[in-house]
Amino acid sequence: MALTYSFPAARLKRGHSFGNSAVYLTLDGNSDVLGEAGSMRQGMRDAYSQNYYLFGWQVGLAAGENRFEPVETTFSPFGQATSLRLGKMTGHKRFVLPYENNLLTAAHFVLERGTGFQPVSVGTPGLEARATFKALVVTSRSVLPPGTGVAEAEQDGHRHLAITYPDGTAGVIWASGPLAAFAATTATDGKVELAARFSWDRGRQYGVSFAYGTRGIHVPLAAVQEACAPDAGSPAAHLRRLRVIEEETTAAIRGRLETCRLRTPDAFINDGLDWAKANQLKDYQEYRGGAGFSNNPPSDVLVGRDTFWFLAGASYHAPAWARRLLDFWLRAGVEPNGKFVEYLHASSEPLFRDDYGLNINDNTPLLLIAAHQYYSLTADRGFLAGAYPALLRSADYILAQRNPEGLVWCRSRDHFVRGLCGWRNCTRNYQLSGAVTEINAECRRALAVTAELAQAAGDRPNAARLEAAAQALQAAIELHLRSDTPHNPFYLLNIDPDGRRVDAMTGDLLFPALFGAASRRTARAILDELFGERFWQGSPTGAGGIRTVSAAQAGYQPKADPDTYGLQGGVWPNLALWAARAAADAGRPDLVVRALRATRRLADREDFDRVNVTPGEFPEYYNGDDLVQRGAPRSTFIHGSYLWAAWEGLLGMSPHANGLEVNPVLPKEWGWVAMEAMPYRGGRLSLLAVKASRTIYTTIRIKTKWRQVVVADQKWHGHLAHVSNAHGQDARATLSQTH
Repeated sequence: MALTYSFPAARLKRGHSFGNSAVYLTLDGNSDVLGEAGSMRQGMRDAYSQNYYLFGWQVGLAAGENRFEPVETTFSPFGQATSLRLGKMTGHKRFVLPYENNLLTAAHFVLERGTGFQPVSVGTPGLEARATFKALVVTSRSVLPPGTGVAEAEQDGHRHLAITYPDGTAGVIWASGPLAAFAATTATDGKVELAARFSWDRGRQYGVSFAYGTRGIHVPLAAVQEACAPDAGSPAAHLRRLRVIEEETTAAIRGRLETCRLRTPDAFINDGLDWAKANQLKDYQEYRGGAGFSNNPPSDVLVGRDTFWFLAGASYHAPAWARRLLDFWLRAGVEPNGKFVEYLHASSEPLFRDDYGLNINDNTPLLLIAAHQYYSLTADRGFLAGAYPALLRSADYILAQRNPEGLVWCRSRDHFVRGLCGWRNCTRNYQLSGAVTEINAECRRALAVTAELAQAAGDRPNAARLEAAAQALQAAIELHLRSDTPHNPFYLLNIDPDGRRVDAMTGDLLFPALFGAASRRTARAILDELFGERFWQGSPTGAGGIRTVSAAQAGYQPKADPDTYGLQGGVWPNLALWAARAAADAGRPDLVVRALRATRRLADREDFDRVNVTPGEFPEYYNGDDLVQRGAPRSTFIHGSYLWAAWEGLLGMSPHANGLEVNPVLPKEWGWVAMEAMPYRGGRLSLLAVKASRTIYTTIRIKTKWRQVVVADQKWHGHLAHVSNAHGQDARATLSQTH
């Protein structure tokens, strides 16, 4: 698996973000912990307490007073590394954040010496293992919260730094060599600036670790040494612990990446899928209130709609995560009447949540759809038994928000977030309420899939009632929300609170096609418009996406600003990914491929420094004319959307409460597509679809219109090689890269 990018460090404006269930941080282009004052991304933050225990951390290498300079930085799903140089001497610095072990509240740097060093013999001549390097030191500069105490300490004869935080938390900075000197000073803002130097007198590798322990659960020293080992405190023991942590982290992430692995003839899409999943792995966190993911990490803000887009991917490859996220929302994010709130602060005490005063928005229908997707992929009867009463209340709540014409109606007359009930809810001085087509299309789907859950729960009367309600809402959408103006022959944006029919051409045209409210013919026409010149903005390299507002629409604003967040004409990549999913239902695989490739290329451009992106990550939004990135450098809800668009878009996957249907949607130049090791109802589903014979080879029987051959899971790879040899060498070659 070669998911790596290398670039001159001087070209990078920032590095990658890393997270596990306990902490989150962002690196800079030199592979140091970013200290961006005033930003959310200014150090290491604890998910549970929402406290920062670092406000930045730089680790370097020096020979005497001469510092090594960063040369090149390499990104991978497992960490980030930077090469260093001083004259003819070279070094290497690698950052590691533990993943899925019991030592999560820690961060580590592993340094290696390269070429050009002149060892000086010590002790018996000829003992190269004891060679030392004259005046070689490792430097550490960290910024700590106000009121933090720092002192020299000794453990098993090893000198290191002991940290005491104002909340009683203990921390440690430990290096493979002894502490040579340190100084702690208080800055004007009260933060403690800690500078330290550690000796490096032998060995090719060296480690520097920061760890803290909160709530009496974690012991910081356990992250940096094996206390019971005979050589505890020695450089060898520290490096041994770091090697174990790196191996555990790499194995855990590799195992996640190899689960639910889609492979196609398009290597660029394959790369995008791997990076989308690698990014999503960083976003699952354990907050004080429960498990979740934030649309703006490292904060604890959990938004309902964004949770849906996270789950759209996670329910496939990480069903245990999906269950915990849904359980949290059903416990803490839904009102007794069934309405899901807009957002909550998952670590606040007491738990803070807000619905913006809206009687309805997209959170309620989307989380119903997410619950249905999870159950359909897992057949988790325990989940259904516990969740079904709340889900039924939510469906009934939707029905209670209909107006006399049968449309779901948002009553708000406010502006900005309290008057915007759809996904484009951050535009100041803007209102989108009344009968909003986006919301009605989502509610139609939510009612239909909740009817499926009712049937699965054995509640046939409510299944029939909800299915009838979904059909009635469909009829109301077609009767009242269709547009027939020359400007817009598709669907209205909304009927506003005063009854005015608004035919504005925005990216929200997509939702009737995405959620099944539009006929196939109408859906294809909508997609032609969205991928046409008035909406689509592309570049010669293939990077591109769909503008949030048509370039021909009055009020179109291609340049994003703080008042519009690109929602009045900028390019939000998620919009093209949702369109890709709709394109599969409309029978347009060419558009699925176009959207997946263009979205990936938005963050993988030769002029990445000019357009303000970091290769390997998926930013939030771009200008609608020059595609310069203007939003959050890393958008967490893009990752699930990318995976979902590919899995359901290319494989034609359609999860239902009574089973999974798969009818691949392949572009004409593709002969095959394959998925490996997808968790499905307690088993592992792998499949290979071969277009020439219209055959699907699977390890679990599914529903399909194609010819199906079921192969035992333990014989899958051997059979796959045989089938690939018969139907296309490219399939075998591509899939073999996984193993």
